[in-house]
Amino acid sequence: MQVKYNIKDMNDFANKKNGKCLSKEYKNAHTKLDWECSKGHQFRNTWNVVQQGAWCKQCTNEARKGKWVNQFGDASKFRKNELNNLKALANRKCGKCLSDQYVNSRSKLKWQCKEGHTWEASPSHIKNNRWCPICGIKNVIQTRKGPTALRTLEEMQELAQQRDGKCLSKEYVNMTTKMKWQCKEGHIWWSTPFSLKREKTWCPICSTGVSERICKKYFEKIFGEKFTKKRPRWLISSKGSRMELDGFSDKLKLAFEYNGRQHYEDIGYFRKKGKEYVKKRKIDDKLKHTLCKERKIVLIEVPYTVQFEDMGRYIIKKAKENYIKVPKITEELNYKLWNIYSPEKIKEMKEIAKSKGGKCLSERYINQKEHLKWQCREGHEWNASSSNITSGKWCPVCAIENRKGSKKYSLDYLKKIAKEKGGELLSKEFSSIKDKYAWKCKEGHIFKTTAYSVMYAGTWCPKCAVERIKKCLRKYNIDDMNEFARGKEGYCLSDKFISSSCSLKWKCKEGHVWEQKWSHIKKDVWCPECSGKKKLTLEHAHKLAKKNEGKCISSSYKDHKSPLKWECSKGHIWETSYDCVRQGHWCPVCSRNKKLTIEDMKKIAKEKGGECLSSKYINARTKLKWKCNAGHIWEAVPDSIRRGSWCRKCSSSKKIPL
Repeated sequence: MQVKYNIKDMNDFANKKNGKCLSKEYKNAHTKLDWECSKGHQFRNTWNVVQQGAWCKQCTNEARKGKWVNQFGDASKFRKNELNNLKALANRKCGKCLSDQYVNSRSKLKWQCKEGHTWEASPSHIKNNRWCPICGIKNVIQTRKGPTALRTLEEMQELAQQRDGKCLSKEYVNMTTKMKWQCKEGHIWWSTPFSLKREKTWCPICSTGVSERICKKYFEKIFGEKFTKKRPRWLISSKGSRMELDGFSDKLKLAFEYNGRQHYEDIGYFRKKGKEYVKKRKIDDKLKHTLCKERKIVLIEVPYTVQFEDMGRYIIKKAKENYIKVPKITEELNYKLWNIYSPEKIKEMKEIAKSKGGKCLSERYINQKEHLKWQCREGHEWNASSSNITSGKWCPVCAIENRKGSKKYSLDYLKKIAKEKGGELLSKEFSSIKDKYAWKCKEGHIFKTTAYSVMYAGTWCPKCAVERIKKCLRKYNIDDMNEFARGKEGYCLSDKFISSSCSLKWKCKEGHVWEQKWSHIKKDVWCPECSGKKKLTLEHAHKLAKKNEGKCISSSYKDHKSPLKWECSKGHIWETSYDCVRQGHWCPVCSRNKKLTIEDMKKIAKEKGGECLSSKYINARTKLKWKCNAGHIWEAVPDSIRRGSWCRKCSSSKKIPL
């Protein structure tokens, strides 16, 4: 809950600084107020800035000027002294300051590093531990890890091979310079290594749906122009992002959109995005039409309901409705003859047919729904989709003959399969493999399922399957519960552990009995009655603030998660919960100004019973070497250690193995 301030708080704060708040009304922390310091200087500033330590600028400048005059006497001496200091600083960095005149901390000087690189930078920039930008880039690249690490042409070729493709470029520059690639289908395109490595992209043609590719080919065959994907700057969605045109010809001022089912109804993957997704789609589709119309571009939408055979006629009809001239078509518009199929897929279909002792007679694969021509070992020919064949089906003529003739399957055959699985077949009659039979597993569970699912789908006892899954998911057992309770000088009274979300019975050393889930208990939460005796109060908050040499200035206490008002020894006031302060957080203003040292790191390590082996602290994101009380040595950033992380080996050994 955010505390509301008033003008009285402003006056009280100004009095502490021996000044005044001249404003009569307080609106919010970002509205400027009139203030007066102890020397009578008047200034304007917001409460947000003032409470963070800022006060009279004039007093600050006078104090700084007085200190400067006392030390140097005049400006020329100061500038000379500063230039000498900067030359000494450059010398310590094994470089040089090439300038002979110092103006101020923001005016650039000329520098040279030990490698001979020269550049210009302000003195304040160099004082902030910055140096040669060229060497800096080299060092960053050489020390990078992960997706942005230094790469080679060999790595790019290996990346392409992993995706069954090729890298056709002869030179690697960097992760953001485009290279030439080829996929296993023979498509060639240009893309950055960053896009492939980090964003996991690959062939843009293969990634486009076959329906959209057929639609694009129809447009190109009808109008005799190339239609490319486009994301114009002016095509902005209702959310402010750029929208895409599936195909666009700048010469014809004609664009097309192939709209799948997700444009009209809530389906499949898009269902996860909710009903609002379809609503937004419809708004953006309408907006796309409007924006194209404003720029005199005709946008033709082709819905998924249009069959491939009818797509050409549909496009011509829509073009004529929009007064677009359709050239004379000299060739047949047959999508089955176009090079939009996948050669790798047709190879796969031929291999499947070969494994069944037959052939795939088709030479083009479009999609899994499109029928292909097949031939079995007996010479029977028929048409069927690839999805039909990959699901286990084969020659329909042979299937009928097998049913009529001597049956391959029998009751004895099913009994043999059950025995191989360590179970038995309980049914006494055999009809067909598609009918359900009664089975019994080695654990004695009885279940019903089809002979087909047992023989070909690998189905067996569902109860045993559930138990196996539970066993895989279960990390703990009842012995772990007893061990945890003993550590608390208590008992786990339950006999069986099912899962972390099932309640168990517990007993503390005081004899209190209660029920609680393991997921709750493992967070170090114990007896609710005993913890009730130690309920926190405002007095605890006062004591905690005193430890940090500050005050808790709230007048009431709700619970350990509710915000309280605090004041540090320097007069900064802020809000945070008791829990947050108990975890080691204190004044946010002071913490920003305070620079951590290696001594702070060693102190943190000592509190954890270990030590910090590094001798120098750079910043919160530069790794240091640590050692725990078990002797394990590892590297971690100070930020991570300050947030409570410690030895990974020790923490993993405490976890119960599967």
